[in-house]
Amino acid sequence: MSTFAVRTWRLVLLLGAAVVAMGCGRREHTTADAFRWSEPLPEGATIHLRNTNGTIRVRPTTDAAARVVGAKRWRFGRERDVQFVANRVGSDVYVCALWRSSGRCGEDYRYSSRRMFRFFGFRFGTDARATLTVDLPAGVKVDARTTSGSLDIEGARAGGTASTVNGSIVLKYGAGSFALSSVNGGITAAIDSLAEHDTLSFETVNGSVRANLPHDYDGAVSLSTVNGGVRTDFPITTTGTFSRRKLEGKIGESARLLHVQTVNGAITLSKL
Repeated sequence: MSTFAVRTWRLVLLLGAAVVAMGCGRREHTTADAFRWSEPLPEGATIHLRNTNGTIRVRPTTDAAARVVGAKRWRFGRERDVQFVANRVGSDVYVCALWRSSGRCGEDYRYSSRRMFRFFGFRFGTDARATLTVDLPAGVKVDARTTSGSLDIEGARAGGTASTVNGSIVLKYGAGSFALSSVNGGITAAIDSLAEHDTLSFETVNGSVRANLPHDYDGAVSLSTVNGGVRTDFPITTTGTFSRRKLEGKIGESARLLHVQTVNGAITLSKL
């Protein structure tokens, strides 16, 4: 190899090592109070929470006003890579995290995320993550969605929905109808109050599902898994298929439906 080629390779290696060292030295930035929103919402209204890369947390409040705090953190990119938007639509409200100041916040939530990628040690785009923390009034429904992140919901007393692609879902002290879904993540739900026609649906692909229900729960049940078992503390009268991995039947006489499905994971029904 010629002297010129050797020197060129040495320069390339030195530059690459310098870039990697610079990247490793990047510290994480956090803006904990980047966004605040608060408005009274009537009973029966829904607060729709939309995120792409990050967590959504919901907590109960005794006030009539719902409150949302948005936080963001990043190591690569800039603070303005994530923006928060709130839109009121009738009695409902949409609160969204948007990337690169583009996208839509509403029923047709859209985002433009300049994702992180690397080329020869250089990092382009942003690794910014957003967190939405919500104070939820008792009579307001919650509709929380994210792509990469967990959903932590406590004290939602009017029912709701929650979905994520990569992350777990935890629901505590819930009341009313709920539909929870994940692709890569487990689901744990504790429901302590249900009306006659409330329904429950818990679905994931890679993860286990644990449903903690009132001790006097009754209703139709449909439980299925491919790679995992089914365990229940409730006496179920089977009306269809029964096996270690699939169970259909009834608990008591109510017509309400409990649907639980996973591919890779166990299913557990337990009494509160």
